[in-house]
Amino acid sequence: MRRLLLVATVVSVVVAACIPARPSPADWASRWESAVASLPPRPGPGGSIDPATCERTLGELRLQRNDLLPSPDDRLDETVDQWFRLAEEMFFECPVKLGPYAGWDRGYDELARLRAAVDAFLSAG
Repeated sequence: MRRLLLVATVVSVVVAACIPARPSPADWASRWESAVASLPPRPGPGGSIDPATCERTLGELRLQRNDLLPSPDDRLDETVDQWFRLAEEMFFECPVKLGPYAGWDRGYDELARLRAAVDAFLSAG
């Protein structure tokens, strides 16, 4: 029985060590604002973003994602992940060619919606 208890304790400690610690909301919020601010301005009607800017932005997004997931709260993780997945798709394809977020306008609109959800969650907390 003692051996089983010891094994269970060791397994619990190992599993707990593998779960990343959640950052404080204040620390995380400043990194979130940096990620959002790293996006180039939305192009005007008929405008575009040059491929070099798309490549640079994609690289920044991929680096920032690791700093922002996990978020301060597990209820926020999915929204933040959706924001990053869409932003990465937009700047990888430069712009998205097919689907519901084709072009720049729809993608930027959805990023704004996701950002608003994150910001509302943070301000409620």
